[in-house]
Amino acid sequence: EKSPDAQYIGIEIREAWVDDVNERAAEAGLPLRAVHAHINVDLPSLFAGHRVRRFFINFPDPWFKRHQHNRRVVTPELARDLVGLLEPEGELFFQSDVWDLALDAMAVLESEPLLCNLRGEWSFLPESPYGVQSLREERVLAQGLPVWRMRYVLAGSQRAKQARLGH
Repeated sequence: EKSPDAQYIGIEIREAWVDDVNERAAEAGLPLRAVHAHINVDLPSLFAGHRVRRFFINFPDPWFKRHQHNRRVVTPELARDLVGLLEPEGELFFQSDVWDLALDAMAVLESEPLLCNLRGEWSFLPESPYGVQSLREERVLAQGLPVWRMRYVLAGSQRAKQARLGH
C-alpha cells in the first residue's frame, strides 16, 4: 500500500502458501504476485532479462539440524545470483529471528565481494528501514524477541560509497 507503483513478487516453495498470498493480495488490490518456485534453483530464470530494485529475504526456514544446513536459503550461489539481478543502485534486505541463521547468512553475504553492508561490515540493523512489517515480524516483536536484519547494496554503487564515508 505504501508503494503502489512498485510490483512485488514473492517466491515461495510451499504451493499452498502461494495460493493464499495471491488470494489475499487480489482481495486487497495489492501489486503483489506470489509464485511457486525454489529460489536457489529458479531465481535466474524467474527474472531473466530484468533487473530488480530490492530483494527481501524474510524469515527463511532455519533448518536447525546440522545435516540440514545445506537446505538453508542463503548460499554463496544465491548471493551471486542476487547480485547479478540487482539494479545498479538496488539492495538486498535480510531478516530472521534465529541468531545462528542470521549469522550464517551474514557470513555468506559478507563474503560476496560485490556486496556492501550499509550498516558496516559484520553489523546488523537495529530496526527495519521500511516502516512495514511481515506477519512473522509482528509476532516476533510482540513477544519481545529480537530480529536480526541486514541491508546490502552493490559495492560500486553510490550508496555503498556514501556508507563507507559514514553518510
